[in-house]
Formats: sequence, C-alpha cells, structure tokens
Amino acid sequence: MGWILFDAIGVFILWIFKGFKGSYKENLSQNENNILVTIIGFVVLVAICFSLIQIRF
Repeated sequence: MGWILFDAIGVFILWIFKGFKGSYKENLSQNENNILVTIIGFVVLVAICFSLIQIRF
C-alpha cells in the first residue's frame, strides 16, 4: 500500500513540474496560476508525508 502511494506522489510531482515548465511559454496570469497550483501541491505533499510518518511510528 505504501509503495503505491509513493509512486502516486512521484507521478504527482512530475505532473506539477511539467505544468510549471510549460507555464513559461504562456501569459503571466496563467504562470501565476500554475505557481499557485505548485504551492498547493507542495503543501498537500508535505501533509501526506507527515501523515505517513505518523502512521509508521
């Protein structure tokens, strides 16, 4: 179960970085929107990691 979750997190990170790189080719408002999505994704990722640590210990 844990490994499936880690794979999903890895795919999620790659998806965020792909969207973040693609945003440079578009206008500024779209770029700001993608930065916001990246920040939200990072916060969710940290929350998932903390919950995983609490489950293990």
